[in-house]
Amino acid sequence: MKILTKPVRCEITVLKSIFICDIIPINNENEIKEYLKRIKKEFFDAKHHVYAYVLGPKQNIFKCNDDGEPQKTAGYPILNILLKKEITNTLVIVTRYFGGTLLGTGGLVRAYSNACLKAIEEATFSDLIEKRKINIICSYKDYQEILRCGFQIVNSSFTTSVYLEIEIPVSSFDDDLNKIKKITNEKAIINIFDI
Repeated sequence: MKILTKPVRCEITVLKSIFICDIIPINNENEIKEYLKRIKKEFFDAKHHVYAYVLGPKQNIFKCNDDGEPQKTAGYPILNILLKKEITNTLVIVTRYFGGTLLGTGGLVRAYSNACLKAIEEATFSDLIEKRKINIICSYKDYQEILRCGFQIVNSSFTTSVYLEIEIPVSSFDDDLNKIKKITNEKAIINIFDI
């Protein structure tokens, strides 16, 4: 699975219709509305703002929207490209300025697909590192030792004990979990979750 490293914008013209494609890295569905709002504001006079997105290490969250184009001629082809190319945590928005010539359903599918493919071609991707999340309740002394190991701590709170939320790559999960157990002399409370 691949993830986008930074946003990319590109543009193609088909029979005087302009297609502006933005491909954007995202982490959750909450970000999508904000990006759509920004692009609709920037290109307020455009006819269509078609989008598709895919989320999750197994591409299990996805959606597309044709924004007034004939059904399955715009958002669906973009979504299909993301799924087939194994790209996740990515939002694609294609803004269309109508050029006066109807493209037909096949022409629309090709135009939206080509805009998306051009953006993907210009983009850089990295491999998605699948992670698992653990919650740990430990002593302050054990917390200091866990810190020294360089784990990715996503959240923490401090009361009479230390509450940690840590993400660990799946590839080293068992070794890292055993390391934490050893550091805490198996006294820490550990809950394991999938991300």
